[in-house]
This record gives sequence, C-alpha cells and structure tokens, in this order.
Amino acid sequence: MTIKRIYLVFLIISMCVLLIGCSDKTLTFSGVSENWSVSYEVLIIENEREITTANFKYTGSEAIPDKIEYSLDSMVEGTSTLDENGMLKIKGHNCSGCALTTEEQEIKATIKWNDNVDIIDLKLKK
Repeated sequence: MTIKRIYLVFLIISMCVLLIGCSDKTLTFSGVSENWSVSYEVLIIENEREITTANFKYTGSEAIPDKIEYSLDSMVEGTSTLDENGMLKIKGHNCSGCALTTEEQEIKATIKWNDNVDIIDLKLKK
C-alpha cells in the first residue's frame, strides 16, 4: 500500500470511531391548546446526561398575561412573566446521572394564569 492509501484508511477508520462515539440524541415534545403552544426539547448526551429547554407561547385572544405559573410533570416548574410577544423560554435542568427522558414518556404541561388553567399533553415529534 502506498502512504496515501494507508492515510486514507486511517482517516476513514478514525471518522467511523468518532461517529460511533457520538451518541447524542434530541427529543422534542410539543402540544397546543386553545390558549397555549408548548414545546419541550431534551438533548441526551452520550446516554448519560441531558439538557432541557422549554418554550411557552400564549396564543389566546385576550391580553397577554402578566405572570404565569408553569410545570412540566414537575421536571421544570416555576413562575415567570412572558415577553412582549407572549413567549417564555426556559433553560430547564442539566443533569448527569439522573433518570433520562425516553421517547415513550408522556409529558403534561400545566399553565396557570389569570384564574385559568390549561393542561396540555405533549407528544413526541418524530
């Protein structure tokens, strides 16, 4: 074999090893109601840890609420204000060694505002 062929074979093997070692996966769950659109994104890194992001968008016909309470199956919860477009983006948890989110998981978003409550089933986007 020539040096170029040896180098090419080494390069291909190295790339395969790197690609196999990169086992990151993103799961996106979403749902809508008459008043809200919710998405929950989970980045699973090497099947060991995850980083989450949640997005809430008010789509109702009334004025944008001043403050909301939210929860995603108690994984992410709190009280916050929406921006001028009726949106809220939340960086959830970044955990290592915790129970990881799965594709089969059922997630419910609960949003409370102005004496109203919406509970939305979030479904996995495929």
